[in-house]
Amino acid sequence: MARQGSIWLPPLRQLWRLLRVLRRHDALEIFAPLVPESGLGAWAFGVLHGRKRAKAAGAPERRPGQRLAAALTELGPSYIKAGQLLATRVDLIGEQGVLDLTALQDRLPGFDFALVRAEIERQFEAPLETLFASFDEEPLSAASVAQVHFAVTSTGQPVAVKVLRPGIRRAFAKDLALFRWLAALTTLLPGTRSLNAPGLLTVYERQLQTETDLRLEAAAMETFFAYNEQENRVVVPRAHWDLTARTVLTMTRVEGVSMNDRDGLIAAGHDLEHVFGQAAELLFLSIFRDGYFHGDQHGGNLSITAAGQVALVDYGIMGSVAWPLRVFLADVLMALLQRDYRAIAKRFLDEGYLQRADDLDFFALSLRAVCEPIIGQPLDKVSFGRLVGQLLGMGRAFNFVVQPELFILQKNMIMAEGIARRVAPGVNIWTLAQPLIESWMRENRGPQARVREEVKRGLESLQRLPDLADRLEVYLEANTHAALGKAASGKNNRSAKEKGRGPLWPLFWATIGGLITLSLVFVVALSS
Repeated sequence: MARQGSIWLPPLRQLWRLLRVLRRHDALEIFAPLVPESGLGAWAFGVLHGRKRAKAAGAPERRPGQRLAAALTELGPSYIKAGQLLATRVDLIGEQGVLDLTALQDRLPGFDFALVRAEIERQFEAPLETLFASFDEEPLSAASVAQVHFAVTSTGQPVAVKVLRPGIRRAFAKDLALFRWLAALTTLLPGTRSLNAPGLLTVYERQLQTETDLRLEAAAMETFFAYNEQENRVVVPRAHWDLTARTVLTMTRVEGVSMNDRDGLIAAGHDLEHVFGQAAELLFLSIFRDGYFHGDQHGGNLSITAAGQVALVDYGIMGSVAWPLRVFLADVLMALLQRDYRAIAKRFLDEGYLQRADDLDFFALSLRAVCEPIIGQPLDKVSFGRLVGQLLGMGRAFNFVVQPELFILQKNMIMAEGIARRVAPGVNIWTLAQPLIESWMRENRGPQARVREEVKRGLESLQRLPDLADRLEVYLEANTHAALGKAASGKNNRSAKEKGRGPLWPLFWATIGGLITLSLVFVVALSS
């Protein structure tokens, strides 16, 4: 759980640096649609927005999302991670903004191999040469949090070794104080309930914890493997626990062609339609069957093996969807395909997203307005990522809070569609996965499934009856004793304090109410 920040004691140095960099890059324009037309918020935005600087001759005009990405890159690793989380909020920054922030390049020059050697030897208290038969000194990749090296274990197994960047935990802790303050501040501003800044901060801190304690990432990877052990469409690395510690993660090496590499996929003989169909089915099964999905499925983390399987790496960001939420999503999806907008509105009301039943009809009307332009297209042209984004974006208009996991899910859908559009134009991944989706829906949300669910609830209620009867018996016995005790004591045994306490408080509040009423009458009389 994210700790609440103090709104009175902001970390001034970090705040000053943040505002200067944002203003210099003119990075706040992406938030312009969220700013009120007048008032303190509009004034503050005008001050921080700054002026657009003249671009160099021939230089392309940068989009608002690109300017924000440049500012976050300059601010450093904590802000890059924050930007990647912000990329889940299509309701705040739009689909293009999501794509711009998803493209944040979390790459830095590799740190010295002597530091890699020292950290591994410190963690395992043994020379590197006794732990590994060979170890590539040049990193395969280097990011703000860690870098990865290829190696071979002493038993001859090819592995990839991830090592945390020195000092990264302290760097994150310093910036986290500012993020907590900003999240606390938003809770005081009107109309910010749907932003759910504290919820996003909780997700951010959980991600940082997983990414900076590589034992947690190894556990997430093993959990994902357990869900997919019998699934032949995916390859998941396995952790070498004897060579894994808080700052070092050793895993089986997975090789393949990046999902971003169209020419490489074709040269390897892969059928692009099959490749993307496999990836879409895996994402759907992870969400609805398992409730546990890879939360950062960009092209750099997905590759296709020689056998045509989807290989996933980097398990620092994972998403989970509890069964009730999966049922809600499935019901909404079915109603969308049937264009039953009132049924969708009813599900939102039942789940507590809508605060008042009076909003039901207007919410259904609003759903039709935003969904018809999308759902009315041929299925092979429908962007379900955009569709889910439209639904989540209605939270601001109707002031309801959406769980952060839904935004992570929606971001993955947009990323998957974006990769497909770039690499295999004309292929709609959801059309390919449609038979699997329909099969799951029939099995889990069809009439028979609903009957099974009601029977299960009934049986659970019957199982709780003995416990409820016991509680009721205890409650009645306690209240009976209390009532008999009061009757036995009689009115004459009450203390003078008890005699006076009852009627005085109602009299006091009645007097206050009367004075307020008289004052209002007096003010109205004078004004007339």
